[in-house]
Amino acid sequence: MSLRTPAEDPSLDKLVKRLRLHSALSERDAHAIRELPHRVMEQRVNSYLVREGDRTTECAVLISGFVHRFRVTAEGQRQILSLYVPGDPIDFDHLYFPVADDSLQAARHSTLAYIDQEHLRELMDDSPAISTAVTRALLVDSSIFREWTVNVGRRDAQTRIAHLLCELSLRLQAQGLDFNEVALPLTQAEMADATGLSTVHVNRILKSLKAKKYIQREGGLVMLPDPSALRPIAGFDDRYLHFNSDPVNHERPKN
Repeated sequence: MSLRTPAEDPSLDKLVKRLRLHSALSERDAHAIRELPHRVMEQRVNSYLVREGDRTTECAVLISGFVHRFRVTAEGQRQILSLYVPGDPIDFDHLYFPVADDSLQAARHSTLAYIDQEHLRELMDDSPAISTAVTRALLVDSSIFREWTVNVGRRDAQTRIAHLLCELSLRLQAQGLDFNEVALPLTQAEMADATGLSTVHVNRILKSLKAKKYIQREGGLVMLPDPSALRPIAGFDDRYLHFNSDPVNHERPKN
């Protein structure tokens, strides 16, 4: 598959927008990111991007669709560790640890931009601002991992589901989707594997939330007509997403 440049494909605009949620990037830095050679690839639902143990040479940015990261226990039980929405850098941790310690799979038909790790490292070496932005993106991922640990380990079942829905609705909104009615890309089995619950338990909770008009369900999708109404049930505090963090500005003052 041939490499693409911005003249042919604007896919990396989504990465720029995502990094700017928590980092200051000049137009020069943004242009440099958009200029990175990359290949765009379609992934069918349930296809693997990376399998545990693979040695990677590229990093992926999700352009459309949804991807989840997971591990499988010796007994064959899947635990979803994170979910990625359009614009997310999916596996930039492979810049530092190229052998995958978990698996990445397309949860829906997805489009991804793949960037050679060496090209990205060179760009980070040339630009402190881009290096900081990538590092902060990885730190935000770590913050989300910690919140998910609390969610699975200490919250009751209804709160786990409500918290997951609130998080995903806000992350989708940050990518420019309608906050008042977001169709969340989760099957009941995926919700169960992301929250450590059974599908039967998830179904019961979704029915309860629907009866109370916190959610709507249509065609296998979950929609939140008013996400703010669900926040008290979830005990949701979006601080861990760091959307409003003070950016580190590497611009030199002009003389």
